[in-house]
Amino acid sequence: MEEGYYGMPLGFRFHPTDQELVSSYLRDRALSGKPLGKPFIQEFNLFGQTPPWVVWEQFGGNSLLDQDLFFFYELRSRSDSDSRSKRQIEAGGTWSETSSDKVLGLDGIPIGDKGHFRYNNKGSNNNGGWLLEEYSLLPNVVAGPKVVLSRLKRNLRSRCGSKMNSSSPTHDFNEKPPIKR
Repeated sequence: MEEGYYGMPLGFRFHPTDQELVSSYLRDRALSGKPLGKPFIQEFNLFGQTPPWVVWEQFGGNSLLDQDLFFFYELRSRSDSDSRSKRQIEAGGTWSETSSDKVLGLDGIPIGDKGHFRYNNKGSNNNGGWLLEEYSLLPNVVAGPKVVLSRLKRNLRSRCGSKMNSSSPTHDFNEKPPIKR
């Protein structure tokens, strides 16, 4: 039998809900304080030296069919005196927040936040071509360093997203289904 991504059966897709990402994966990672070794969620700082399209290639995004990439990392402040998080990529470009939502637990009580970010790098062919959904736990859930879980995906609505070479594009999860009349 032929195997798919990470040795899983062909046809397997990792499509957790926002609630599952926050209440299970992120919470477990934050409580443990160390990498969990989950095959579908890597440890990688998306605000380091590597631009998003290189991260995508490096972690096998081009070989994924109908999926996105997931990463854990610790948010870093801009400086010791600034509590805001660093959103700039050292190789060039920045992640600009476009909106945010609360993530609710099974009981309907907020357990986390979900921020929507778009990659911006004026003059780059990839300007606007990448999206990041960043999940964080509310401060009252877990204390300690702020560990987040992010979903990296291509922005299929951008001009550069449609030009990107891939035999397996990902879905744009922000897109609303058509309204039936």
